[in-house]
Amino acid sequence: MRTRGPLKLAQCSLLLSVLLVCALVSSLLNSTVVPAPATAAPYPGPAGAREVRGEIERAWQRVGGARGVLGAPLSEELGTPDARGRSTHFQGGSIYWTPATGAHEVHGAIAQHWSALGWERSVLGYPISDELAVGDGLGRVSHFEHGSIYWSPATGAHEVHGANRQRWLEMGAQRSHLGYPVGDEVRIEAGQGRYAQVSRFQHGELVWWPDTSPAMVRGAVFEAVRASSWPLVLPFGDEMPTEDGVGRWQPFVGGSVFWHPRTGAHVLPGPISFQHVSSSGLGYPVAEHVAVQRFADTWLVQRFENGSRYVRADSGGIPYVVWGQIHSRYLQLGAEGGALGWPTSDELPSFWGPMSSGGRENWFENGTIYWSEQLGAHAVLEPFESWSGPSAPTRGLPVGEQHVSADSTWQVFETVTLVRSVRDGRIRESTGVHHDCTALWDAVEAPLRRGAHGYSPALDADGDGVACPVDPRHG
Repeated sequence: MRTRGPLKLAQCSLLLSVLLVCALVSSLLNSTVVPAPATAAPYPGPAGAREVRGEIERAWQRVGGARGVLGAPLSEELGTPDARGRSTHFQGGSIYWTPATGAHEVHGAIAQHWSALGWERSVLGYPISDELAVGDGLGRVSHFEHGSIYWSPATGAHEVHGANRQRWLEMGAQRSHLGYPVGDEVRIEAGQGRYAQVSRFQHGELVWWPDTSPAMVRGAVFEAVRASSWPLVLPFGDEMPTEDGVGRWQPFVGGSVFWHPRTGAHVLPGPISFQHVSSSGLGYPVAEHVAVQRFADTWLVQRFENGSRYVRADSGGIPYVVWGQIHSRYLQLGAEGGALGWPTSDELPSFWGPMSSGGRENWFENGTIYWSEQLGAHAVLEPFESWSGPSAPTRGLPVGEQHVSADSTWQVFETVTLVRSVRDGRIRESTGVHHDCTALWDAVEAPLRRGAHGYSPALDADGDGVACPVDPRHG
């Protein structure tokens, strides 16, 4: 019986040690799962003393506690509506905590914007960083589970997320060509179930279509899109080099933009863009398109380096091109607002007269412009263009422009000079340009000055400045 006393005492001591170890382990486990219970006195604040504890307290002290940017507490620790996390609100901001993200503060304009987006239930989720400087001495940023909010004095606070944010960060974020965001990402419906996500920045935008990489619009192209009256919103891809390797172009929904250092950037509306290729000979656009109402239709006119395109805005009808030397002459005559009116054809081969080999012509509402290598480009207006006199089949190309004087209008062709008298409106011809004044004298009933009505100085035999000084009809 005496030997059992010490054994029983030892057993009791062992049991007590086990219980103490279990209690210690339990205490350690509990301290890693939930924030520690209040181990310090509540902190004073304008709404009375409030308890700040655990990881939220440590985050608060990290940013200066009551003397820092957040100030004194306004609330106890609260559960968040999605039941994932905890939060405590302070005079200058809030701290949010989840097991996955830890505890991080948000304050100022960034906190206000996060609030407007829907707090932790927004597209961004919970904060994963405190507010940080971005390194340029201007801006600030807070990172969240699914995106970021950037702020600068010039742009305010705006979010970026998803594929657009990833590309922007790869480009250098606010130090890139694009600068800071100036708007939140928005979804734009493109019809037929298609949509794009658009993030706008100071100097451009990023546009992401599902299953594609974000396309960037920047620089002169971006400025041209913003200034254009034609609605270009969504690019199909990044800028690409043109065939000459000098310029750039970018395709959009509803058109395209072409840029060259010589001409700048200009928008081509869809109906014109669909007709245009850089190898067409027109060169680069040099101005914004012009919309002109013609009868019941709206037409679009676009000037290029070497010509103009004319396309109906609804893409109906036949588009026309005027280019080269014919285009230069057309512009000199006032283009579509001048005497010729609007084009009614593309450039066509011309078969008039002995010098028309390789010649070209463009038809217009009120006449035609003819071109040949030997004679250059000249316009023939009505009524000369539709004149059907005896020499019409062999008149040839015009060798100069139409001339107008007080008594008549005249124009010289390869084989004939046509004169329209103001007196009676009739058109008369002289087939012997350098030999016979009769028809012209009949038209104007006055002496012909040297060089007038297509007549050469050779007709001024006595050098007094008057051709045909004697009426040819009377010798």
